[in-house]
Amino acid sequence: MTNRIELIDPAILRRGRFDHIIEVPMASVTEIRFLLDHLLAKIPCADDLKLQAYAESLAGRPLSDVSFLIREAARVTAKSGRDAIDHAAVDTALADMNDAVRTAPKKREIGFTARQD
Repeated sequence: MTNRIELIDPAILRRGRFDHIIEVPMASVTEIRFLLDHLLAKIPCADDLKLQAYAESLAGRPLSDVSFLIREAARVTAKSGRDAIDHAAVDTALADMNDAVRTAPKKREIGFTARQD
């Protein structure tokens, strides 16, 4: 399962290898907001934490990024000795996540390549 089908070797995608290929689009703002609310339901949060802006900035990304963001914000909060997740923790987590995306390899070739002698 992947949401980056362009990285899969075309030979794997030939007819007869898979019964179905189902495209599931990236999450919408509404879906991300719902997941943020769900993930933060049992976690102490600052009263002024506004989630809509984060939902909008995460739109078009996989839902795993939303889960990572909340886990990272909780880690940052605990490391700093605070009792509740606040904007500073979420902003730090979002910056860390965006830095990781920017430094990740852009394209990875899969399959065999011609040998250069």
